Amino acid sequence: MLTRKQQQTYEFIAKYYKKFGEPPLLRQIAKGIGIKSKGVAHRYVEALQAKGYLQKSSKQRWRGLKIAKNEAVSKHEVPLLGLIAAGQPLEALVDN
Repeated sequence: MLTRKQQQTYEFIAKYYKKFGEPPLLRQIAKGIGIKSKGVAHRYVEALQAKGYLQKSSKQRWRGLKIAKNEAVSKHEVPLLGLIAAGQPLEALVDN
């Protein structure tokens, strides 16, 4: 689950990528989400990478981000709490 600012950052990067065909620079991300600090924008990008929403390309240093998850999927993500163990099926017996 993303925080409000992480979601805003992700949406900005996705829109920028769709419009220009390349990911934005950190200063462009900061300006696009309404903050002044490139360091804070970098933290949001790192959080999105850790959660699997963005991938960092090793080829490019400046514009090396790729969108890893579909935007429509990311908005409706449901966290899983655990697994349910199921046993063997039981035969239903009906007395007549």
